[in-house]
Amino acid sequence: MSRPDSETTERIRRHVECLAGGIGERNVFRPAALSAAREYIAAEWRQQGYQVCQQWYEVAGQSCANLEAARPGSTWPKQILVVGAHYDTVRGSPGADDNASGVAALLEISRLFAVVVPRVAVRFVAFVNEEAPFFPFFLNEQEVLLVAKEQVTRVETAAPEGDSAGDMPDGAMAVEIMLIDGSTISGFVPLEKRGEQTRLLDFLNGYVRRFIPVFWGEQVCLVNRCLIASVSQLT
Repeated sequence: MSRPDSETTERIRRHVECLAGGIGERNVFRPAALSAAREYIAAEWRQQGYQVCQQWYEVAGQSCANLEAARPGSTWPKQILVVGAHYDTVRGSPGADDNASGVAALLEISRLFAVVVPRVAVRFVAFVNEEAPFFPFFLNEQEVLLVAKEQVTRVETAAPEGDSAGDMPDGAMAVEIMLIDGSTISGFVPLEKRGEQTRLLDFLNGYVRRFIPVFWGEQVCLVNRCLIASVSQLT
């Protein structure tokens, strides 16, 4: 291995060790660690000579930021190549493979581009809150953006049918969901009927998304399946 290659390998190892070993689990439930990861990435880019743009927004009462460093294009400046990696982790994980390794690669690719003049514009992006429950949930061709909470997420949206929670929408089943902390949520889950009826067990066994939408009135609650203790059908 040549010296430049060995130095790159060592820097990648150092990035992963710092993010996964030194900082560890990093998400909005551990805001100090998430902030430390953000500052680490920004400091690396500034050391490489980049100006760092921070795109701030708030999630679950915590200030979060996507980071961007850019190189202008010399020949086709309006053509943009985006190289990105997320720097948050799932809960309970130091996130070495997901995604300190990706961030390490991002930082070393940007280091290589810092000393060349690319023909197209290149934007390096370190984004946050990629892990569940922060991805978008799609329902009836309408995107519902999740605002994180530890157990469930509530957002305003249109009710599927019916003006109140007391009205049974067509193609829905009334359920009561008990979470692992003992709290309960009641409402309607949308079903696709198979024949005349769809059993609750068939619906749950065949449901592959991470979040189950539960409607009542003009509210929808997106329930993380991992936090469900039991589901009962209401009559």
